[in-house]
Amino acid sequence: MPAVASVPKELYLSSSLKDLNKKTEVKPEKISTKSYVHSALKIFKTAEECRLDRDEERAYVLYMKYVTVYNLI
Repeated sequence: MPAVASVPKELYLSSSLKDLNKKTEVKPEKISTKSYVHSALKIFKTAEECRLDRDEERAYVLYMKYVTVYNLI
């Protein structure tokens, strides 16, 4: 099991939650459900890696993207 970093990374993606939420937007495309499922799994895996690295900002963005893609499925 990967080790969890002890100290969270400094904030670097944006200065407010509003700006951070803009980065979570996913534009729906006419692709297969299978492609959406594959994308959702990759996004979730990357979000988990970021969480373990204590990159909370990037993890938040990726988790929100995951939820958006999940809702598209």
